Amino acid sequence: VILFDDIRSSPEQVVSDLYEFLQVKPHRFSSNSETKSNPSYVNRSARVESVRKKTYQIFKRLGLEGVWNVARKAGLQKIYRNLNRQSSDTVIPPADAKTKAELKEIFKDDVRQLEDLIHRNLDGWK
Repeated sequence: VILFDDIRSSPEQVVSDLYEFLQVKPHRFSSNSETKSNPSYVNRSARVESVRKKTYQIFKRLGLEGVWNVARKAGLQKIYRNLNRQSSDTVIPPADAKTKAELKEIFKDDVRQLEDLIHRNLDGWK
């Protein structure tokens, strides 16, 4: 069982253990845990995003999807994202201490069961 906590704390070890478990030849593993490969985002303007989607659908209906793709590859997608997207980290606040305590109480029995099932100490989850 691989926990996200393991990946965060020692990604190279997790990959090494996984290769060994799968009995596959180890490959070089470059870990850059600071870079998000598929970050979540929110749109600054829902209206602008709606216009973008509708415009794409029009291009698609008219058989101009290739033109859209050329514009995207030319850098317009990156410009759009820089203008209308922001990291969800800047918008979604972290859970407050009270909420975390309530969730820990709700899931304490489940965490205990999971500890027994995977034979791991999950004190960090309690």
